[in-house]
Amino acid sequence: MGDVLLFSRNDVFSDALIAMLTSEGFAKVTTINSESIECLSEITSDDFSLVLINAKSLEYPLESFFRKFIDWNSEAKILVFGHDSNTVFVRNLIRSGAHGFINDETTDIVLKRAISSLNNGNLWVSRELLDKIAMDAFEVERMIESAIRERISLLGEQLSGRELDVFKLLLDGLSTKEIASHLCLSEQSVKLYLNRLFRKFEVKNRAQLILIAFEKVCPVQNIIKLFRTTLDQQRIRAGKAPIIADPLGN
Repeated sequence: MGDVLLFSRNDVFSDALIAMLTSEGFAKVTTINSESIECLSEITSDDFSLVLINAKSLEYPLESFFRKFIDWNSEAKILVFGHDSNTVFVRNLIRSGAHGFINDETTDIVLKRAISSLNNGNLWVSRELLDKIAMDAFEVERMIESAIRERISLLGEQLSGRELDVFKLLLDGLSTKEIASHLCLSEQSVKLYLNRLFRKFEVKNRAQLILIAFEKVCPVQNIIKLFRTTLDQQRIRAGKAPIIADPLGN
């Protein structure tokens, strides 16, 4: 187990951390009570496996701050500790390069779990924070999906039933011949519908049509499937049958 670097202004919790780290078997805990990260240049050892940073010692922008630690020792895990544990703050820490966050009232058991998690290549936040982050993410996803479905619905209203059928299969990447086969149309008829789509969206080819569709809706994971599902639901509500076959087998 490597050494620990404790980057912290004078703090009551720092002493407790040192005691806990020593009990966990870390041979050496180096404490830096500094107002600036520039003091890293004075440290010659690179045997640090863990860097503990007091949230009060963070410098902004966070990306630049953590980058200096990563450039100094890319192998060390960065664990921030402090009192501010709101989800926005913790998310920003993780996005900026930290590997985890612990509250300054954490116990030695929680600290041990956090270190173990980091050593296994995972991130660490408390279960309570994780639940909050998950709920926030779920709510954002729900709002985005709702907005996307509304935009798709408006997009679908611009198209006739056959144009929708051709459009959805086009989004799946099918050729003119394949679209014709799936819809029991002639290739000439498919080309006619494609030309109508090009005119309606003011584009010149298939690639531009797909790009304009993404711009009008906004990309998310499984966007093509979401397109197809929403458009099918719209057809069903209108008393029409959905596409007769799914070329992707979904």
